[in-house]
Amino acid sequence: MGGFPLRPDGTVWSSPVKTQSGKQHGQLSQKIVGYNLGHMANPVPQEPNHRWSITESVGAAGPFHEKRPTEDTGPQVWIHRPVVPTLVLGSSQPSGVVNDEEANRRGVDVCRRRSGGGLVYIAPDTDCWIDLIIPSTSKLFDVDIAKAFHWVGAHWAKTLQTYSAPFRPLEIVMATENQQSGASDLLCFAGIGHGELMVDGRKVVGLSQRRSRSWARIQSIVIGRWNPAALEPLIRTEALGNAGLRGLDSVSAGLPDDLPPPDPSALARLFTASLPEC
Repeated sequence: MGGFPLRPDGTVWSSPVKTQSGKQHGQLSQKIVGYNLGHMANPVPQEPNHRWSITESVGAAGPFHEKRPTEDTGPQVWIHRPVVPTLVLGSSQPSGVVNDEEANRRGVDVCRRRSGGGLVYIAPDTDCWIDLIIPSTSKLFDVDIAKAFHWVGAHWAKTLQTYSAPFRPLEIVMATENQQSGASDLLCFAGIGHGELMVDGRKVVGLSQRRSRSWARIQSIVIGRWNPAALEPLIRTEALGNAGLRGLDSVSAGLPDDLPPPDPSALARLFTASLPEC
């Protein structure tokens, strides 16, 4: 099984070693299968690779999701920050799972992404959203859709260890199998998939992907603070019941509460500062 286990200096082992974490995650009863990336040393940032074109934007999430790279694109980093809290539906999710009246009352924008998966709630002040556009000619492009996530997850692991270094090391596991359930069909952060990260037993990094023959767009979101009280009223009660959820307190997500929530812009700078050569 492919993946990116890391040495203490942040480089990649030539022979992967699988580990398992048996911690419960929401409705998942299985063990998380992946690579333990925890307690690696704070990596030394590389010189920025100037082949990456970095664009930052602020605005509604819907038009940003609809944005499409050109077929002759070079490697790009798209950093986006919604102006208001946003609830994003997966491509095939029925819109009826959302309580639109409550979303309107609370000033929460609702939109849909073209990639699959469950609902994602984005809080602009604590969550970091970064998309990577990888041309098919890049050495980072992988024809295997699942394995294409792994290097992105490993890079987020290094970024989060750098962020947490002034406070404490993190125990990070990067999943190399999909573990889905009825709960994750409704809610992205109730499941775990290739390249996604568990930090201290909580899902922190979610990934999704769109691609054409010429490029892959890997979308990533880091949940700085999990706030079930803000999200739960936005979901219809019957949708929660159908997913086997009585509430969202059972879902373990977001950076641990003993760490300060990251500033999304500062976290994005850490992520882009040491991107590998594309």
